[in-house]
Amino acid sequence: MVRVRTALTPAVEQNVLQHVERNPRTSTRSVANSVGVSHCSVWRILREQDMHPFHVQRVQTQQPKDYAPRVAFAQWYLGKCATNPLFPDEVLFSDEASFTREGIFNTHNDHIWSVENPHAIRRRAAQIRFSVNVWAGIMGDHLIGPYLFPCRLTGLNYLLFLQQVLPQLF
Repeated sequence: MVRVRTALTPAVEQNVLQHVERNPRTSTRSVANSVGVSHCSVWRILREQDMHPFHVQRVQTQQPKDYAPRVAFAQWYLGKCATNPLFPDEVLFSDEASFTREGIFNTHNDHIWSVENPHAIRRRAAQIRFSVNVWAGIMGDHLIGPYLFPCRLTGLNYLLFLQQVLPQLF
């Protein structure tokens, strides 16, 4: 498709800005196709309005009841570090990751056009089906793991991991 060069009139600029205001998650190419200008022109218009493509931050869903225990733990941990500077070396920091058929979400393709950073977040659906679960930990300057769980992660499987497998990984 050959695009006819158009002058960037105030009407065209207004159309671009309205399109982005209606859908701030849109791409410059989508706006360009809708308005009938090049995506470079869309970029130029948005930049002239001091708009930037802010990336969406993925966060874990938190409930109001989660705040107090998190603060209590942070205060406990800081107190332990104050009395024993080597305490962080004695703590096992660990995490699990689930790799599913859904693939990996590319955050480079998710942005919101705005003059100021809207601090947008993207909530993820609860993980219902797992294909592979991996555990790893760090204690001091040592990496522990990774450990692949043999089947779907359940409370019983995790308890067996903590009681039988984790001591062997140390």
